[in-house]
Amino acid sequence: MHSNNNIQILLVCQRAGRAIPLARVADATLVTSAARTAMVAADARADEIGRADVVLGALERAEAHRLREVLGVLLPGLGAMQRVM
Repeated sequence: MHSNNNIQILLVCQRAGRAIPLARVADATLVTSAARTAMVAADARADEIGRADVVLGALERAEAHRLREVLGVLLPGLGAMQRVM
């Protein structure tokens, strides 16, 4: 069964300069869960860095915000998950 709504999960190997297909899923639940986990991890990293250096923390918070925006566009089912303090 082929569907245009499939999401392909890739492992990107930066050293080799290529992507390796891992899975193709029609149900976005797995991808949405991974995206939410990535957003929470980015927020935690920004907080940790921010405790050590205010400027670097602000940069990391901006990166976390960009990640949230990009994932929101790529995964419409994700919605606008707000940062949890």
